[in-house]
Amino acid sequence: MTFSGKDSDTQCRCDSLDDVRAFHEIGGASYETQVSDDQNLTFEYAAAYFQARGAPFEAQWRAMKLIDADGLFTNLALLLSDQCRHSLHAAVFRGTEKIEFLDRVVFTGSLLKQFEEVFGYLRRFNGNRSSKGEVSERPQTTDYPSAALREGILNAIVHRDYEGTGPILVSLFDDRLEILNQGGLLPKMTTEEVRKGVVEQRNKALAAVFQRLKLVDAFGTGCARMNAGYAECAAKPQIAVTPKSFELILPNRNVSNTSREDIREAVSFRPDNQRPRGRRTNGLGMSAADAARSEDVLTLCREKGELSRQDVQVALGLSQTAAILFLNRMLASRQIVRVKHGRSFRYELPPLSVDQEV
Repeated sequence: MTFSGKDSDTQCRCDSLDDVRAFHEIGGASYETQVSDDQNLTFEYAAAYFQARGAPFEAQWRAMKLIDADGLFTNLALLLSDQCRHSLHAAVFRGTEKIEFLDRVVFTGSLLKQFEEVFGYLRRFNGNRSSKGEVSERPQTTDYPSAALREGILNAIVHRDYEGTGPILVSLFDDRLEILNQGGLLPKMTTEEVRKGVVEQRNKALAAVFQRLKLVDAFGTGCARMNAGYAECAAKPQIAVTPKSFELILPNRNVSNTSREDIREAVSFRPDNQRPRGRRTNGLGMSAADAARSEDVLTLCREKGELSRQDVQVALGLSQTAAILFLNRMLASRQIVRVKHGRSFRYELPPLSVDQEV
């Protein structure tokens, strides 16, 4: 495979994907500015997105490098188009390991569409919680700072290595959120420089588009905004890097807090095989604290007839994610059943004479 840069008369023979990446990183033609092999592109989502943010779109194609000097669509145009081949996978897991799915979604289409949809998806699971369940009297803390979620997703999309084919992986656990991205650090960059806000773009034209839309800035403030949401939290965002990947780990603030109440809750929602030895459980495999919570839910269910997830969240003083996990454990042990009401679910006591399937 032969590539020739526009600013040079020399050619570089690249016989492997690693050779291609090395060539690009020393100044060759970047992936995003190469001509796309798909010229049948549409931009319904991108055009509407630009319009909603008051930014011109089609008139700026050449300036944004969506088309080249010959008027052909580039790979950057492919990334913003409705036909974008790259995807983002998001999943919610029970507990702290990638063992049992609670939910999973694949996001496709324009990168702008993927960003908005996965951000909305994560906000659904970003629960609020106030101390000791006193929702109306004490300030609430979301599991994850909204700014950290936003910056983490944007960074993954803007800095991804799009010459790879694997998806961005967003994994939500009981105690943390992981965003795993293809493409390690650029040459001469270190994780310490990333934390300090040193700006080095892998996809310069894509970053410029996101800057034009005021989604990101060029001043390296993303890490500072992420860390600001964890100022009162013992655990801080972490970065894990390999030669081919970059992972951001955001702790759940409502599980990572150092108070005894939060530590007890974090332990009580561990998978059964990770509980400390000697922890006493009832016949359903629940701890004594969880058994008491279950009885509270059952009593409330008898009084009201049916409960929503929010009812349980408020009654037990749990985050949204923790409430979902707890209800799923009660469903698995057949203490309650789930009934669909319109587009939402309610939880009821099972019929006495029927072995209800969960």
